[in-house]
Amino acid sequence: MTHPLEDSYDKLGRADEHLESIEGEIKRFLEREPYRVVGQLYPGSPGKLHYIATGKIREQPPRQIKILIGEFCHNLRSSLDNLAYVLATPPSRGDAPDGTEFPIFKDRPKFFRASKKGITDRGSGL
Repeated sequence: MTHPLEDSYDKLGRADEHLESIEGEIKRFLEREPYRVVGQLYPGSPGKLHYIATGKIREQPPRQIKILIGEFCHNLRSSLDNLAYVLATPPSRGDAPDGTEFPIFKDRPKFFRASKKGITDRGSGL
């Protein structure tokens, strides 16, 4: 019999692989010195100088970095969804309720949404 959280662990392992790839891609990108900083001194009030630095972009980051970051985030989220499914699965039935997923909300009132009678609304985070 497999561990109930095996799928979550697998997704976390895959996310870790993506993170290593992201770090490697970023390192290779930065080694090419894709930007430079240019600074210049300007006279200010008597006896004071101002140094203004600006960045010059020579090269945009490769799309591969964005793709890997998306896959990394997706695997983290999938791991949380698998965890929520396992936690919501009754031992006697073997199936979690439809729509079970890890709740992520930007809006606090939507997370706590309930009817006037205090019954949790479907789709809330509760």
